[in-house]
Amino acid sequence: MGAEMNELTRTGSRTLKGVLLAGSACVALFAAAPVAWSQVPPASFGTTTAAVVPLTGQTTVFLSDQAILSNFTNPTGTVNFILNGPPGTVGTSFQTVNGNGTYPSGNFLLPNSGPVAGQYTWTVTFGTLVATEATMVSAANPNLTTTTSLVGLTLTDSATLSLGYFPTGNIVFTLVGPDGVVDATDTVTVNGNATYTTPSGFTADLLGTYTWNAMYLPNGDPNNVQVSAMPESVTVGSSVPEPSTWAMMLIGFAGLGFAFRQSRRRVSFA
Repeated sequence: MGAEMNELTRTGSRTLKGVLLAGSACVALFAAAPVAWSQVPPASFGTTTAAVVPLTGQTTVFLSDQAILSNFTNPTGTVNFILNGPPGTVGTSFQTVNGNGTYPSGNFLLPNSGPVAGQYTWTVTFGTLVATEATMVSAANPNLTTTTSLVGLTLTDSATLSLGYFPTGNIVFTLVGPDGVVDATDTVTVNGNATYTTPSGFTADLLGTYTWNAMYLPNGDPNNVQVSAMPESVTVGSSVPEPSTWAMMLIGFAGLGFAFRQSRRRVSFA
């Protein structure tokens, strides 16, 4: 009887150990399951576009965006793009979705007049999902170079404006004389990248070096920044006589005329 009881006790102990081991394995399995599930990446919807786009040259400028779908289960439908900026709504487009991947917006053409530089916002939707992204369009940095001219005593200047984005505004020419005084100021209206010349010029009245300064002023054109040309000088030499020189020349001419008349009186004919 005692031996039977001992055997029963050993059997029960082995059974209890088995139950406890099985329970521990189940607890471990369920504890590990959330960790394993959290490692599965969720579905993702986003966009990517250029952060900054400069306006440069008298050329067309496009903006574009693209939507990226990943880890969806057989996604279908459409991705819709809307671009808004300083001009208002620039354009809209859509792409048909057929699975995960990258979907481009296409190229949106910016206007060539009115306010163009500034911040643009993309609004991209896929079903109930919405993504927004900004692009900054920076103003153009034009280049301004000058060429001076001296014809006789007339001083003129020409300025070539380039790399502007359909620029408007004015170019102001200023001429500083040898005495440091501003002798002339000319203003011309800008209508695009081109060469602009002082409309009247200035007649030099002093000997020495004159300096032309030219500046492009956008005057409310947000698409271009102000720029100045390097000062350029031209020297007026002895071709401009001083007042005392003029007097000596007149006296000389008078003397020559008197001598010529006297010589004619001495001439005799046989």
